[in-house]
Amino acid sequence: SYLNGEEVSSDILGATKPDLVRDVNGKLEAIEVKNYNLNSKNSRKNLLKELDRQVTSRSNNLPDGSTQRIVLDVQGRNYNKKLLRKVISNIKKTCEHSYHNIPVDVMS
Repeated sequence: SYLNGEEVSSDILGATKPDLVRDVNGKLEAIEVKNYNLNSKNSRKNLLKELDRQVTSRSNNLPDGSTQRIVLDVQGRNYNKKLLRKVISNIKKTCEHSYHNIPVDVMS
């Protein structure tokens, strides 16, 4: 967990808690893994709202120089490529104000 650029205990109020954290060339990378029903308009809306909140919080609280990444877990769902492209585009647009061109990977 992180708050104001420092690693803190996970029970600290206001701390941001990425799903995964890894070191990439000496820099911290925070990864969010999401497994939502992308066929549902309401579910996609909730995904965007939650990612906007999380990416903004990470941008404000991770150490300077940290990066972020989103992974969409769509294993076994057989979503068509057009839907996936649309969802990825909407994620990037939604998060643009707090993280320019956030990487979005698809785990299928």
